[in-house]
Amino acid sequence: MIAGDPSEFGKTAHKLKGSSANLGAVGICSLAKTLEDLGRQQRLEGAPPVLQGLEAELVRVESTLTQIVAGAA
Repeated sequence: MIAGDPSEFGKTAHKLKGSSANLGAVGICSLAKTLEDLGRQQRLEGAPPVLQGLEAELVRVESTLTQIVAGAA
């Protein structure tokens, strides 16, 4: 994905930013915004550490959502 087209990378990050904002996942939204900006600036070399942070935040949010759903059952 990082070796691909920076413009497409930015567009994908933009979609993730919107989806995460709709869920209230502020951390994911912020990291996706950073990735979107990197794609627009054609600077994907800065993406790997942001992607690592995004992966950790996704795990955290998944865990939280799982707890919410389990509590609603």
